[in-house]
Amino acid sequence: MPAPQRLLVVSHRAPVEVSRTPEGTRVTRVLGGLTDALNPMMEERGGAWIAWAAPFTDDVLTPAATGLSYPIHAVRLREPEVSSFNAGFANQVLWPLCHMFPTRCRFQPTYWTAYRQANERFAAAVGAVAEPGSLVWVNDFHLCLVPGLLRSGGVPVRTGLFWHVPFPPPALFGICPWRAELLGGLLGAELIGFQTALDVRNFLDCVQHFLGLPVAHDPACVQFPEREVRVVALPVGIDAGRLRAQAADPAIRTHARQLREAFAAEVVLLGVDRLDYTKGIPERLLGFERFLERHPDWRRRVSLVQITVPSPFRVPESREMKRTLDETVG
Repeated sequence: MPAPQRLLVVSHRAPVEVSRTPEGTRVTRVLGGLTDALNPMMEERGGAWIAWAAPFTDDVLTPAATGLSYPIHAVRLREPEVSSFNAGFANQVLWPLCHMFPTRCRFQPTYWTAYRQANERFAAAVGAVAEPGSLVWVNDFHLCLVPGLLRSGGVPVRTGLFWHVPFPPPALFGICPWRAELLGGLLGAELIGFQTALDVRNFLDCVQHFLGLPVAHDPACVQFPEREVRVVALPVGIDAGRLRAQAADPAIRTHARQLREAFAAEVVLLGVDRLDYTKGIPERLLGFERFLERHPDWRRRVSLVQITVPSPFRVPESREMKRTLDETVG
């Protein structure tokens, strides 16, 4: 049996954070959907992770430094680039566009320039690390252009991209001035994955409408004269076995019982979200209030616990929402 091809995972942020302390350098694992989804697979299969890592002093973080089983290769971005690429184009253009908040989009040409340049840096980092035939797994809307840059640059790898957020329909995606460039970058991949069949359909409709390329729906693909790009709906999974084992841990079970006793409620509703306008947290609180108004017999029998974490890249919106939540809960 031939040896498995080397896997390179590419994402805008690393699965660890590096901070400076009086005692030296501290490395902590990042908690989040993308890291939680990909890290178990990387631990089992091996490979390398390529990501932006601002405080890294080394080009490579070794397993000895992180406690992970694979190395992390750092992509260098200067601070003005980070602001316009990530906080700018990714989070003030693509994020609201994909979540159907067009009035929050800020179509700044400087954002686009920084986004393109950052994607070029990521593609160059992949080219420097990749071996012929490596499998490159690009993640999310921050890196739309990387597959196309790898293909046009002749990097001898096989590339897939997974889009972790919703993909908008043509009527919405069409308001983006750089829609053709974004679609062209994505189509550099051999395989593009989305969370739902609706996202697949929206993407194919955009490709057909804005690029005029032939598409098929069963199986879903985009057809070029010399190749085709497969498009699939593959929802991100979880490591169910690991979570089941954690839930069965005696210390966890004891803590869970203590929490239930502290709330003294038959039912505890738990929300854990970033402080973001797409999460519907104010609506959730108002919905809970309305439920208690309509069903007074549930008062003191049900508790809602809402945990929120500020979004590092949407600071103005986070402040605005925190004020709204503070006013709502009194």
